Amino acid sequence: MAFFLMAGSGQPAGLHMQAAGGAGNADLAAYFTAAGRTYPAFVSLVLVAPLLAAVRSQLPRLVRAGALLVLLGAVFAAASLPAALAPAGWAVAQHLVNYAAVLGYVVGLAVFWFSGLIANPSGNARATLRQNRS
Repeated sequence: MAFFLMAGSGQPAGLHMQAAGGAGNADLAAYFTAAGRTYPAFVSLVLVAPLLAAVRSQLPRLVRAGALLVLLGAVFAAASLPAALAPAGWAVAQHLVNYAAVLGYVVGLAVFWFSGLIANPSGNARATLRQNRS
């Protein structure tokens, strides 16, 4: 809805030109940005409880570390919704929240992947053609 209320000038989808179109457009661009963050924030909030349970469980250390990093990413992703509505003077904090969310998710998922590599070494390293023939 906010996107259609903005006075467009035929520019591409980038909102930098739209936000420069006036004070009303700048306010609507902030709401449009926040609307785009609602679903990722919702999904992140849904993930908090299972990730917290994984952190507190008796799983291997790397799995718990990955869950903790993804949990931090989820918390920052959920915080990005109210951060999108912050005043322009808080731009550094907005960037910090956004980058912390991405880093938490990416590094946490990489730790999950790495822990899977350690737990289940590839069985095809010892395979030969003679073993595969029937």
